[in-house]
Amino acid sequence: MSTAQAKGKVQADVQREAWSVREFACALGANVHTIYRMCNRGELAWFQLAGEKRIPNSELERLMAEAYGRVAS
Repeated sequence: MSTAQAKGKVQADVQREAWSVREFACALGANVHTIYRMCNRGELAWFQLAGEKRIPNSELERLMAEAYGRVAS
């Protein structure tokens, strides 16, 4: 099986610590371009790994907490 075929089929029993921009957008139901813009404007913390932006899981948790805070108010 090639690397391209194996991609997306590997599973691990560890907590996710970072997301690719595409994964992050999918998790939020947002457009990928919106997430890139948020990264570029400094609205999301991110780091670069192997030439790709990665967004820490803490950013997803922060956005969800902010969203729930607005709904509860």
